[in-house]
Amino acid sequence: MSVLFVIDGLGAGGKEKRLVSLLGQRSKEGVRDDILFVLDDDVHYTEVHSIPLQMIVSKRRFRWDPWPAFVLLFASIRFGTRTLCTWGNTASVYALLAKLLARVAIVNCEITTTRRPHESLSRWESVSLRFADVVVANSRAGLESFLGPAALGVVIHNGIPFRDFESMSGRNSDEIIVLMVASYTRLKDHRTFMQAANVLTKKYPAVRFVCIGAGDRTPWEVYKVELGLERVELRGKTNAVEKDQFESDIGVLCSYYEGMPNSVLEFMSLGKPVVVTSRGGVGELFVRGDEGFVLDTGDVQGLVERLELLIQDPRLRQEMGARAASTARTHFSLSGMSKKFSTVFESVGQHVVQ
Repeated sequence: MSVLFVIDGLGAGGKEKRLVSLLGQRSKEGVRDDILFVLDDDVHYTEVHSIPLQMIVSKRRFRWDPWPAFVLLFASIRFGTRTLCTWGNTASVYALLAKLLARVAIVNCEITTTRRPHESLSRWESVSLRFADVVVANSRAGLESFLGPAALGVVIHNGIPFRDFESMSGRNSDEIIVLMVASYTRLKDHRTFMQAANVLTKKYPAVRFVCIGAGDRTPWEVYKVELGLERVELRGKTNAVEKDQFESDIGVLCSYYEGMPNSVLEFMSLGKPVVVTSRGGVGELFVRGDEGFVLDTGDVQGLVERLELLIQDPRLRQEMGARAASTARTHFSLSGMSKKFSTVFESVGQHVVQ
């Protein structure tokens, strides 16, 4: 069945990467009538151009430019699409016109994080979620934080492709690399990461801390100088992040609230032990409970202690990484995610036809 996917843009980000991966997987499974509607022409994940689908770009001239909503309406009518799958609040709001006038169903996938306790929904979030036919979240924690503990939405955890990295050359170095892949935004806790680095790089000369992500890293470069950190690298976004993850020894994610972070799942799939300081749905990745360490946000001392365990014990790194890889491949495959989305689309499509 034809599905029209709508997203704000395809810049570097978790939901953007997840959508492109899903579209690629659906293509491999023989789907040829998907349509992608994008509200911005910035494309970080250029592999989308190799996927056989119809792609429509309707760039906004300003934040709530109404014209893309009409373009989306015309597209849904032109292609006879009965289901819109929206990724992001702006995309979900724009889809409401097509729902009203073309009677399409909306599968709303804008819940990709968790909310702080007692934080209320914005006006537009309330509207878009209320009028969705199905709400899909990528974590149970995220769904409940937006809609309450009795939420009836669908949870579809992230799935990732498992690539072959055997052809990549390894590092010719005895140093241990601790890597965090996270955008330089207010939702990520680079301070905790760098404070832990301040302690451990002084104690272990062979350890290097690296952070990779999109966004303005200038404030953290200043903080790095203030702490006098020499073995900490702050890098911008890259198209080769998987290679950096492959060559790292320990994965880290420090943030305030998370839904289902791709970076942690990618570390796990590569057999890397992971230490996370965050609230939210990240614990749902550790199905067994012993694939990594989950700490509370801002727990510098706990992060230092867990990283020190892994730095000192190569065998622990290997065993924890092996458990993580097994869990990732068993429970978080891209094909499994695609199958669950197809089930949702079929269910919604039958309801629309009736």
